Amino acid sequence: MACILGLFRVCIADLVKHENKEHKLIKEEVDQLNGIVKEALADSETLFFVAEIDGQIVGTIAQKNPNQLISENIEMEPNVYEMASVYLYSAELSHLYKW
Repeated sequence: MACILGLFRVCIADLVKHENKEHKLIKEEVDQLNGIVKEALADSETLFFVAEIDGQIVGTIAQKNPNQLISENIEMEPNVYEMASVYLYSAELSHLYKW
């Protein structure tokens, strides 16, 4: 779990840096993503996939049931998931990825 949260922190920190966002966004987003991971472990309606190369986590994808805004405004087919998050490791971030 620590490696997954580390990947989130690295990706979000890079986003904050490149888009001049507030640093508090890092903790807020990592906390939200941590919640998605916990949901996936406790709830079969949240899917969480991890990509690994040579024992190192290089990406994640989370899928959930569509949120209320989507389900109330778009006609959805049954059992169709919303892409909740996608995080991919970039070689450009390797200096930040040390676990």
